[in-house]
Amino acid sequence: MRGYRSVTVPFFADQPVWGEKLTRLGVSPTPIPYKKVSEDTLAEAIKIVLGDEKMRSLAQELGQKIRDEDGVANAVEAFHRHLGLVG
Repeated sequence: MRGYRSVTVPFFADQPVWGEKLTRLGVSPTPIPYKKVSEDTLAEAIKIVLGDEKMRSLAQELGQKIRDEDGVANAVEAFHRHLGLVG
């Protein structure tokens, strides 16, 4: 099974937050600020995601958790909870 790691280049709105979250989860190297993207910074980030076995393993685990989650049911339940429709 593949472990889909990410290289993030946040440039707008909440993207820096999500890039940092991926880094904290261990599935992405530190986000590259878009003003600092270069051949060198991008190549280094790609080398990290392709060569870091722990990152690959963590990405596989996270991917399985996402696949196992019933996201639609969780979203509906959260919506109902916030509307006060369930206790």
